[in-house]
Amino acid sequence: MANELYEAAITYIKLGFAVIPLKVRGKEPLTTHGVKDATTDPVIVQSWWSKWKDANVGIATGQISGGLCVIDMDIDETKGVDGWHSLRDWQDKHGIIQPSWLCKTGRGGYHYYFLSNEPVKNKVKLIPGVDIRGDGGYVVAPPSIHPNGTPYEWDENCHPQEMALHPIDDNIRFLLSTG
Repeated sequence: MANELYEAAITYIKLGFAVIPLKVRGKEPLTTHGVKDATTDPVIVQSWWSKWKDANVGIATGQISGGLCVIDMDIDETKGVDGWHSLRDWQDKHGIIQPSWLCKTGRGGYHYYFLSNEPVKNKVKLIPGVDIRGDGGYVVAPPSIHPNGTPYEWDENCHPQEMALHPIDDNIRFLLSTG
């Protein structure tokens, strides 16, 4: 039964994050109530990956996962969207965001993981190409596979085995107040 996706789900719950199974090569939850079904219970996680062996791994954001907050930077050249550079431009004007876990998405964007000791709401288009995932949201996590066949991957220098998850700071709080 053990596979890379199941093992990743178990690793995430050991880190205190609630997980959900997502469609194979997809982003949609497989459970009846979606992100509301997210859990840190290893017995439930094992039953899900026994039923859906190749399910992608979703991590619920917000207080259910210890205050996990994710800055989601989309990149879509056909639509002229580049959240990575939008965030870089924002930092040039407002200050640097401290390094934390960074995941490259299957579509070429990025997820920047942080912890917050206060509730964070989901926000779309905070700045061009940048969304926030907080309470009630979720992200697709490595080693899930995007519908285009590309895996989600941790940055080699900014991943759970290399560094601690950084708490949000004043610059991120200011970013969250934007929009």
